[in-house]
Order: sequence, then structure tokens, then C-alpha cells
Amino acid sequence: MHEMRQRRDVVAFNRARYENFNRGKVSGRPWSLIARLRLEGEVAGMGVRAELARFTEVLHRDVRESVQTAVDRGELRPDAPLDDIAFIIANIVNSSGVFTQDAGDIERLEQLFATIENVLVAVYAVLPDNGGGGQRGP
Repeated sequence: MHEMRQRRDVVAFNRARYENFNRGKVSGRPWSLIARLRLEGEVAGMGVRAELARFTEVLHRDVRESVQTAVDRGELRPDAPLDDIAFIIANIVNSSGVFTQDAGDIERLEQLFATIENVLVAVYAVLPDNGGGGQRGP
């Protein structure tokens, strides 16, 4: 599924950023500019807060479009709750920095992405069949 490859790209990008700021035994340090700006938003000012709000809106819109694309390609069932799926994915992406700080390592974030993917695929993916027509997941 195309979106799973994108998820893996996001995870790889997050891991590289995380490891850039958390080397050796050092862990839990801020690595996400978005998370850092949210934390410092009050000090950064109204312009920064407005851009963070815009980032969140664009992120949600783009993720929603990506989920719709998965339906259009026959990768997700048409009756899947697209807005709910997009909401989950966008909020995981948007809170990745804080999540890794709380967890203390990047592995927990990777596990979260994989778990969400597994659940969504198990429930909403269109499963290929040998006849080429595809069948619905459970």
C-alpha cells in the first residue's frame, strides 16, 4: 500500500532527526522543530502560533487527501471512516516529538506507527485475491 510506504518514510525521517539530537546514552531531547515551537509558542509570538495552526490545518488536509487516495486506489475499503483515520494519523505525526520525549526513545514512536498501521490494515484494507478482484478485510 502506497500510504504504508509513506508511513515508513515518515518513521525513517523521524528516526534520523531523533538520532541527530539524541546520541549515545542521551535520550528524550527535543528533536522536532514543530514540537519545540509549540512548547515555546507563548514566547515566540502570535506569528509563530498562527503558522503552527496553519501547519496543523495543512497536515490534516494532506493526510485526509492521502487517505482518500488509498480508497480511490482500492487499498482501503470505501466504507472506512476516512475522517477518523486521517485524524488519528495526522495527530500521531503532529505529536511525534512530544511522544518520543515522554517515551524516552524513538522505538516507542515506531511501535505506535506500526500498531496503528496494523489495526487499520486489519480492519479497513482491501485484501488482494488470486483472481485479481480484491476482497474486503474483516
